[in-house]
Amino acid sequence: MAASARPYVAAASAAGYHVLAADVFGDEETRAASTALLVLPYCDGGFTEDAIRRTLIPALSVHQVQYLLYGSGFETRPSLLDLLSGHVQVLGNTAVTVSRCKSPQDFYASCLALDIPVPDTLFALDSLMDEAPDAWLCKRAGHAGGMHITPLSAGMPEPPADVYFQRKIAGHPVSLLFLAHEENVHIVGFQRQLVCPYGNLPYRYAGLVGPLMLASGIQDVLVQAASRLTRHYGLRGLNSLDAVMTEDAVFVLEINPRLSASLALYEHQALWLQTHVATCLGESQVNIPAGAPSGVGQVRANLVCYSPIDLEVPAGFAWPSWVVDRPAEGTRIDRHMPLCTIVATAGDDLKAEQQARQRAQALNALLNNIEQSGESHESSSFGCQSLA
Repeated sequence: MAASARPYVAAASAAGYHVLAADVFGDEETRAASTALLVLPYCDGGFTEDAIRRTLIPALSVHQVQYLLYGSGFETRPSLLDLLSGHVQVLGNTAVTVSRCKSPQDFYASCLALDIPVPDTLFALDSLMDEAPDAWLCKRAGHAGGMHITPLSAGMPEPPADVYFQRKIAGHPVSLLFLAHEENVHIVGFQRQLVCPYGNLPYRYAGLVGPLMLASGIQDVLVQAASRLTRHYGLRGLNSLDAVMTEDAVFVLEINPRLSASLALYEHQALWLQTHVATCLGESQVNIPAGAPSGVGQVRANLVCYSPIDLEVPAGFAWPSWVVDRPAEGTRIDRHMPLCTIVATAGDDLKAEQQARQRAQALNALLNNIEQSGESHESSSFGCQSLA
């Protein structure tokens, strides 16, 4: 279960599990890899309690689901994990752990205490009175996908309670996917995050490219941070760590205490998912894939494509072979909302990203031809959703 569950559903299916999938988009690949698929509403950064009570929980009983694995969609409402745990065994970090990790105050104080480099972070607007506004960003606690990150503007009114402020760091966004097992950290790989700026949203999430071979000093800082945070928070299973890398330093931004979309960049996805399950079940012996991070030498880019038009996917639309997360026929999508994911592979991350962005331009041309033929629609079923 996640905002976009396809990578985990595909991995679970390949591992031999019968999967009841639940996500926001109901794309064709997720549907094909699952025994059944639930499309749930998603608003203001997470799943809704009403949908979980009325739709998901009854389906768990009907399909006799044994375990629930989760990705994004619970960080703003960790208590929903406790609600679900009364009906199914939830595998992953506890609601308390998620709540602590996604509390900006807790995370910032913990990083300082653990000697982990982090950007300056403030929690009250009046504490920025003597600061230059263009040096700071506004973020919302628990939210994902970059849609919640905006520049601080002069004369800003009193922000909502969940907004905090972080000093802007000029650099490249990178992340570490790792498995936490009995306070030990096992590296899956390093990756770079892609962005697609739009309007006042300079950090809108646009996917990932990897695996990367970062400088050894940068890798060491990220692995040490993951190790210290794993012990501090009691993390278990697959998690990811986001950071920003400058020419000579790296600053940790946040921990994502749940399954990460970066899993889709790697080989042995089914094995990593099985290891996640075994770790969360408390097994002392788990099967860690051997060798260097899978895929080194063949880098993959997964680029989120935002729709260039208001669109209803027409019957028989010929999606290119390099598109995944394809919406079903008849799905209505607003302009600038997530449409699908474009995949490209190359010998390095820059070439993979370039190829993916070129393919995005080609897909946009196909979609604009739909609009010219008069088949586009103004309304959308995705008006309250963002890809995380």
